[in-house]
Amino acid sequence: MKLTSSQIDQYEADGFLRIDDMFSDAEVALLRQESIRMGTDDRVHPGANLMEKGSEKVRLSYAVEQDSEALDAAYRLPRLVEPVKQLLGDDIYLWQSPPHP
Repeated sequence: MKLTSSQIDQYEADGFLRIDDMFSDAEVALLRQESIRMGTDDRVHPGANLMEKGSEKVRLSYAVEQDSEALDAAYRLPRLVEPVKQLLGDDIYLWQSPPHP
């Protein structure tokens, strides 16, 4: 997927870009389910979730792609990666995650 010049202009003006229908309803349901699971102790990597102070609410989850095949696949989808490269350049990586070999 290639962004249009108006989409790029919108990103530059607003600091974000919303693209409707990037994921199907089934994909959204799976990713939502996996995101919820990543907020539990059902993680391979102990201590991967940082909780809000004095709360059971997850503030940050590190390296979720290592504990979820669905999230790992989603982060690598060309329809997501290519527009990000257009906006940020070719050297992109997933923040808060170790680089893949």
